[in-house]
Amino acid sequence: MRWPLPFSRRLDQLAQLAHEAGAGAPDRKWLLAALVLNAPADGEQLAALLTAARRAKVRDVVLDVGEHDRVVSVPRNSVGRPRHAG
Repeated sequence: MRWPLPFSRRLDQLAQLAHEAGAGAPDRKWLLAALVLNAPADGEQLAALLTAARRAKVRDVVLDVGEHDRVVSVPRNSVGRPRHAG
């Protein structure tokens, strides 16, 4: 699935927070599954969430952005499977 880079970065950050809280290795797939499972099953609520996501600024999406930061850096993950040394 392709989606805006700031949302991908936030998913990584949330997976890391879950890992630090004892959820095991950071796993984007299972975190996303948990979020889908707990999403409201109401069309109007979902529409409001979609509208908010579409209107969000990068600083609203990425965690740990300072209030006065003028530039938000979003590292780009490489595409595909991680490369193994050797």
